[in-house]
Amino acid sequence: METVSDSEKIVFDWIPLERVGPFVFGDLIEKYCDKFKLKQIPEEYNEKVGWQVWRKDSRFSVFSERERIVAVSCSTSCNYRNIDLIGISVKDVISILDTIPDSVEMIHLVEGPQKVYDFDDLELQLWAKNDVVETAICSGPFGEETGPHLKK
Repeated sequence: METVSDSEKIVFDWIPLERVGPFVFGDLIEKYCDKFKLKQIPEEYNEKVGWQVWRKDSRFSVFSERERIVAVSCSTSCNYRNIDLIGISVKDVISILDTIPDSVEMIHLVEGPQKVYDFDDLELQLWAKNDVVETAICSGPFGEETGPHLKK
């Protein structure tokens, strides 16, 4: 009998500044590694912000700093108030969030150009191709001086 792993049952519901699915911002990453079969991907270490990347498959990535979860990237599902933000127009997301992006930047990737929308108050970054959201990167409220993971 085939069983479904915990990582395949994840519902990626986003509560801004708090969590994405079961991944709570500020929690120790080790708490999730076995349960969700997360493996560190050292070649994707982000030198700019000093984050480690953890992944089981291509559906999501978890980012950690000092062993604490700081962000989650979702590419197949990211539910906000029971609405999946992945696959809908940026215009619809702006309406759902009831806020406008603080910045928009065009990024040129091998797969083609994408626009990156930053919503600073929500710690949300959306990557869109042809104005349709392909990826949501949700972060916790962890500034350089204020993050609970940095306090002793």
